[in-house]
Amino acid sequence: MMTCTIIKQFYNNFSFKFFICYLLFFPWIVAQTHIPADPYYLLITERAQFNGQLPLQPHIFRPLFHKTDLPAFSFTLRNESYYNDNAPNQENMDVRYFSKGLANFTSLQLALNSNYFSFIVEPYITQEKFVPVQSISRPDVFSKLNDRSLNSSEKPRNSGFRNTLAFIHYKGIGFGWHKGNRWWGPGIHSSLQMTNNTQGFPAQIIGTIKEIRLGSFGLYGLYTFTKINERSGIHAKYFTSINGQLSWYGPFVLSLGFSRNYLTGGMKLSGGYQWTEKDAKNIIFEGIFIKNLVDQEYTVGGHDMWDQTLSGYVSLTFPNKGLKLYLEIGQNDNRMHFADFLS
Repeated sequence: MMTCTIIKQFYNNFSFKFFICYLLFFPWIVAQTHIPADPYYLLITERAQFNGQLPLQPHIFRPLFHKTDLPAFSFTLRNESYYNDNAPNQENMDVRYFSKGLANFTSLQLALNSNYFSFIVEPYITQEKFVPVQSISRPDVFSKLNDRSLNSSEKPRNSGFRNTLAFIHYKGIGFGWHKGNRWWGPGIHSSLQMTNNTQGFPAQIIGTIKEIRLGSFGLYGLYTFTKINERSGIHAKYFTSINGQLSWYGPFVLSLGFSRNYLTGGMKLSGGYQWTEKDAKNIIFEGIFIKNLVDQEYTVGGHDMWDQTLSGYVSLTFPNKGLKLYLEIGQNDNRMHFADFLS
């Protein structure tokens, strides 16, 4: 009887909230200030661009704000209800964790876009009625697979801020702070670039948060840096990235771009070199090939200890045909020289 009551309450709440979200859906398209990082609305956004409801621009790097001459605001209400009758098995859900049982997620995103300041804040709340799940015991790294139940210290908070961004700029070029998702690539899981939809981490950003148009060309570039733990000295860990893109608008849209990301720190280096925050900020600008790094103090024969992803891509968009083509090449470490890279 208790189970039936819970399911009935779940159904009634779901029906009402679905109706409210349906009423708000069309205003979300016409009043939007930016393209969010979360790929939830990605296909809807692309269709709106092809139909002329949103400005046509590549959205490889998200979030991405639209060009505006006057201050623009948007309010987005999001509600999700879940029923899971098995072990948790959900990836890329940021602050949303749903184990076995019933759960509900609600958030309200407020966004401002103007010539000098852009802002996003999204408070959220989750409600859950979970039931125990049989534990799965696995050794070593396999013990961290996403079908295991999280203990109380590992679970995301039931309320807080899912996404926060503040960016001071002049016509889209500036600096700011962002704690939220970053989803880089043309789709959901179809890219060598970073796709981060885990819990957002705070980061310093500098560059552009919208495409800068110069005639038939569009420019985008963003540098990101953050310390991803609370430790100091050799135990401090850092994330550093730089993204760039050049687009041409004609009968079709041609985009050329790249993405480079580094995770550094957290270990003692050979030769006693002390890795610093300054080193982490600058590593993104180091040479691509090992032969250019031989003289660096933090390398051994040009080889470093850090994890890197580097990719370049070309994208073709045909709005009249509703067609997008994408080609990407990448590497996860430095190569000795250009011939080695080609091989």
